[in-house]
Amino acid sequence: MEETWPLKSAPITERLRLMREWEVAAPEAFARYFPVLTSASVRHVGVRLPGMPSPGRYLNFASSNYLNLSVREEVVDACRAAACRYGSGANGAPILNGRFEVHEALEEGLARFHRTEAATLFPSGYSANLGIISSLGGTEDTIAVDRLAHASIFDGLRLSTSRRCLFAHNDVDDLERRLISRRLPGASILVVTEGVFSMDADLSPLPGVAQVCRRQGALLILDDAHALGVLGATGRGTCEHYGLAPSAVALHMGTLSKTLAGIGGYVAGSRDLIDLIRYSARPALFSANIPPMVAAGCLASLRVLEREGAELSASLRNRAHFFREQLEQHGIELPGHTMVPILPIVLGDAQATVNAASYLMDRGIFGHGVIFPAVPQGAARLRFMVSLGLTEEDLASAATAIAHAIHPGNGAR
Repeated sequence: MEETWPLKSAPITERLRLMREWEVAAPEAFARYFPVLTSASVRHVGVRLPGMPSPGRYLNFASSNYLNLSVREEVVDACRAAACRYGSGANGAPILNGRFEVHEALEEGLARFHRTEAATLFPSGYSANLGIISSLGGTEDTIAVDRLAHASIFDGLRLSTSRRCLFAHNDVDDLERRLISRRLPGASILVVTEGVFSMDADLSPLPGVAQVCRRQGALLILDDAHALGVLGATGRGTCEHYGLAPSAVALHMGTLSKTLAGIGGYVAGSRDLIDLIRYSARPALFSANIPPMVAAGCLASLRVLEREGAELSASLRNRAHFFREQLEQHGIELPGHTMVPILPIVLGDAQATVNAASYLMDRGIFGHGVIFPAVPQGAARLRFMVSLGLTEEDLASAATAIAHAIHPGNGAR
């Protein structure tokens, strides 16, 4: 047997030791990481956790396949046809190897959907934020970010050479004060926020943020990953929800892995900004493009959204509101906005959260038990994501089980 490579780096060895200590101290939490799915991630999903001899079948509250499009017949057919025509992969970075015509059609479709001049694709939503934020700012520029923004936004900030500024979560006044105090003559200002903050299920006060950006001459970048197909009269996201023109935002960032049921990221905006990002964002320049069959599936999902977005997004919001009402009837307090199909229940204690999640798994409910480091110490929570695959009967029965899981004396392990 080949000898294992010895670890001689003290920092790596120390980080490995800390991870193993955490693994021993919280075995139930570790056992929930990296579950293996054995079916499509729809209403019922097959799940096998580490150590389980065989998969179980669960009601699925752990998927952002919000509109259930991943199994829509026309979406699957589009993937199949593209695989037959183009093969399984993109086989290289688009700047030299080229992009397939289906990639071009998807970019044009995304620009049309967001009512912008252009759009460009990234291998993932995560890499989109890395590329956008790290490529736009110079050393004299300032990038201001909401303190509760997604990890990918902060990682893009770390890669940037720009001056960094964090503002209090959803605090428009704090944002403006910080921009005024950090302004340099001739320098650019970028403001980055999210439409829907997925861990707390609250909305950005986008109209106020946009007003500050106009007054201070800042470019506004909106991560709308969890709002596409969810908010707005036709599912176009946070701008539409607030009645803002798409031009209120300089760059609309989104992911293809949630409502559009594929994998990848994108950014839509003016032709000039998109061209600048296309030629300078390293995560896309030096990565292979998303597989053409995935692009075809996402394009089919986008066409469904263009055609049925009003009906689908309204149905999703109604279902999320129903689930919230069911939980509140059991005395469960829920943060966040009533229109968001993400329902976090903050328990605070990590062990109580793991116990409750295990209790629900035993009763056929697959949700998220979120503990440190995904959230700060003392902010552990259960998180449930509603999709159109779940019926009102599913939601009502799950609410009863959740109440038993988190209320004292219910027998939860």
